Amino acid sequence: MTELTLDGEGPLHAQIRRAVAAAILSGRIPPGGRVPSEAELMRIFGASRMTVHRAISDLAAEGLVRRNRRAGTVATAEARGRAVFEIWDIGAEVRRSGGDYRFELLSRRLRDAGGEEARRLGVTEADPWFDIDGWDSACKAAALANVLMDARITPAGVNRRGIGRLNPEKIAETERTGKRIALVSRGRRTPRGVSLRVRAEVLDAGDLLAQVRGTSNVLVLHTDTMGDLGVFSLNPGLDQTAYGVFSDLVDAARSL
Repeated sequence: MTELTLDGEGPLHAQIRRAVAAAILSGRIPPGGRVPSEAELMRIFGASRMTVHRAISDLAAEGLVRRNRRAGTVATAEARGRAVFEIWDIGAEVRRSGGDYRFELLSRRLRDAGGEEARRLGVTEADPWFDIDGWDSACKAAALANVLMDARITPAGVNRRGIGRLNPEKIAETERTGKRIALVSRGRRTPRGVSLRVRAEVLDAGDLLAQVRGTSNVLVLHTDTMGDLGVFSLNPGLDQTAYGVFSDLVDAARSL
């Protein structure tokens, strides 16, 4: 049986996944080769069935293994050609290599990002009018509607009105009344198809959409049987955008 070694970092299911993935990617478990069964992994690592099942499920989702009722779990034929993108904790890496890791915070300063700095950090578009005129919101609304509602719509088909008419005085006056102004994208089904719009809306302070600050955003789904469901993205930055682009490229490559 192939020797599998845990690295001691993070949850047990993640350690088991990495141990099996390393054996596959290194060729110790060749393409088509049998991967230890869940019962064997439970015995080797003293883990519960739920923990082992999650590790194998993650490997299957990544395309590294294929499950077969008769043959058991085997490494996929294309597994050795795959690249694993995983960001490791630098401190854990140093300690794993036998080194001593420490850091000292010398200074820290908080300030509002100006227009140029916000663009450099990826907070705003390279051309700020894409944000101001609502084009960025229209693109995201169209993408979500196409995936979730089969809308088959382009950003140009979104009823869009940006925030160019607002000024600091109007925003401050609104907030003094206990309300907030937010750029909101809304989509709904109509007898003629899916309708999308982008507007700067005045929201009550208790409104879920009014709780979003900075670069954070929220997606609210109005469902027939499950009520309203919300998904928050807290302060997304360049890493999240890069991962999204990378994920889209992988999906595109697999569909070719």
